[in-house]
Parts: sequence; structure tokens; C-alpha cells
Amino acid sequence: MLKATPVVPTRLDPVTSVSDVAEWKMISIGTFPDTFALLTALSAIGCGVGNSAAEALARPAFTLSVTRTAATLLTVTAADLGFKGETVPLRQIYELAQQLGFGLAPPEIRSAAQTSISGPARR
Repeated sequence: MLKATPVVPTRLDPVTSVSDVAEWKMISIGTFPDTFALLTALSAIGCGVGNSAAEALARPAFTLSVTRTAATLLTVTAADLGFKGETVPLRQIYELAQQLGFGLAPPEIRSAAQTSISGPARR
């Protein structure tokens, strides 16, 4: 049986809106004309793409923005949202985050963030 690891709060009070969270990073999306160019850029910085990621990139559902756009990235934990030491379904975390004004990043964000830093991003 697996024991749930308690969530350690990183803030004293729960986040009540997006404005409570500091910007982590600003990146640009819409900078690659196609997935081949994206894969080439990832390879150029020494970031290999595994089979699962390559399959995801090859799916028609994976799209790249055609317009260059700035994206502000924020980081927030379940504890930041007020969940304390409990196991919570991801759906419930997403629902609360959306109620507070957060949005899920499109798949392109991970790749764009990866190419905007030196070396592979942490997982």
C-alpha cells in the first residue's frame, strides 16, 4: 500500500486569485512554423524527445500557434490553493484553479519553455 505524502504548504494563506501569484517566466509561443522546426530547436539545445513525446507531437491534436504571442507562466501548488495534506483528484484541483482565474497551458507551452532556457527543463 502506498502512503500519501503530505502536501507542504508554500504560502501562509491560500491563493484567492491569479493576482496573488508572482510571475515565474514570460515566454513566446508561435515561434515555430511546424513541429519539425520545434523538434530541431529542441535537438539543438540537447533536449531529446522520447517516444511518448514524439507520438504526442505527431498527433493532429497537437497544434502550434500561428501567431507570435507572449505567455506568462505562473506556478501554483495544490497546497497554495488550500488543499492541505489530502489526496485530491486532479479534476478538483483544475476546477478550483479555473474558478480562481488560472488556465491550463496548451501543449505548445512545455516545448516553448524548454527552448527558452539553457538546457532541458525540470520535470
